Amino acid sequence: MVTEEFRIGLGCVDVRFPQIDQPEQIVERVDKALEHVAADRFTLSPDCGFSPGKDHGIPLDESFEKLKSLSAAAGLLRERT
Repeated sequence: MVTEEFRIGLGCVDVRFPQIDQPEQIVERVDKALEHVAADRFTLSPDCGFSPGKDHGIPLDESFEKLKSLSAAAGLLRERT
C-alpha cells in the first residue's frame, strides 16, 4: 500500500505499441485505479517509455497523438466531478 504522504503518477497510456489508446480506454484504466486510490492522490501520465534513450524509438507524431488522448481522457474525468 502507498502511504498517504505520497502521490502517484498513474502510467495509463501504453507506449509499447503504436496503437493510440482511445480516451475511453484510458478512463477505464483510471476507474480501476480509483478502486484502490483516491482521485486526489494521483496524476495521469504516460508510461515512462517516452523518455529519450529507450530501447525503441517512438515517432514524435505517435507520441503527440497518445498525449492528446491522455488529455482528452483527463477532460472526460473532469466532466464527471
